[in-house]
Amino acid sequence: MPKINGAILKSTPVPIPTEAEIKQILQHISRTFESINTVSSETEALDKLNNLLNQSILAKAFRGELVPQDPNAEPASVLLERIQAERKAAKKQAKASGKSKRRSRKSPATASKPSQTSPPQPLPPTPNPEPVAGWSQGSLFGGGATAATDLASAPTSDLSEGAATILACLREASEPLGRGDVLKRLEISASVWTKGIKELVEAELVVKEGERRGAKYQPTER
Repeated sequence: MPKINGAILKSTPVPIPTEAEIKQILQHISRTFESINTVSSETEALDKLNNLLNQSILAKAFRGELVPQDPNAEPASVLLERIQAERKAAKKQAKASGKSKRRSRKSPATASKPSQTSPPQPLPPTPNPEPVAGWSQGSLFGGGATAATDLASAPTSDLSEGAATILACLREASEPLGRGDVLKRLEISASVWTKGIKELVEAELVVKEGERRGAKYQPTER
């Protein structure tokens, strides 16, 4: 490779554009910058329209306008109010039953003791356990209603707030929904979804179709 020194650089001709060519180059650069500014402004306008479109879609989803609705179905607000009322009633009933059980436990201790000369008294029979709400009196595998039917008709007052909200959303939908569909409709966090859907599946109030990201969920009854 030949060496390059100052003498070679001085003897090398460098083309210089004429004044007319310089003006053409400047005009071309100016038009290019104008095109870039136009594209940038159009992109910003499209972003604003996209945001408005997303908000409009969410608003229609909350109003139930994206899918055909059953006119006889109760709205979600009425369902949530009923769930809250059932939950309050269940808490009051639980407190009342707890007080009655404590009184029944204290009553044998405060009863009068038998005299020394009297024969020992037989122990009272063990009371039968109270049936759990939502389960039939018969066996789980035979006799009476089946376990699946009893779980499907179980009251929603025992559910957490997140599970009750997810159940209401699934019941309003006309088709099975996935995780992303419910998150978009309710705007809830992923942790609330995970806990709520697990609670509903374990209670057999919701049926899971598919696996992983493609899984869909639908209520056992609407």
